[in-house]
Amino acid sequence: MRFEEVAVKSPFDMPALKVPVFPEWDFAISGAGVLNAGWSC
Repeated sequence: MRFEEVAVKSPFDMPALKVPVFPEWDFAISGAGVLNAGWSC
């Protein structure tokens, strides 16, 4: 997993925060065998 450092402005010394970087991808959950239960969003 890749991390990105984010600088923080604070009145005291503080190291940069390391936040995870997630890959950008989409997929249809219907392709994983999920069935429609009659709900709509």
